[in-house]
Amino acid sequence: MLVAGRDFSEHILSRIRTRVLDDPTLTLSALSREVCGWMQWQGDDGRPKDVSCRVALLKLNRRGLVELPAVNRPGF
Repeated sequence: MLVAGRDFSEHILSRIRTRVLDDPTLTLSALSREVCGWMQWQGDDGRPKDVSCRVALLKLNRRGLVELPAVNRPGF
């Protein structure tokens, strides 16, 4: 499935689902960095395309294809 210009195969979608289920402390930022690594998704400077990946993950979530980590809001 093509999202944000990247092909999210069933294998990658399955890895995302498993990763989220296996670690309740996982954050969306950490997940997006891992997914960037799995997909060799990086900019010209070699850094992960973290924000683009988060946008793609949110789109996949809205389509019901993956569940994302719960958002942890800081308490004051």
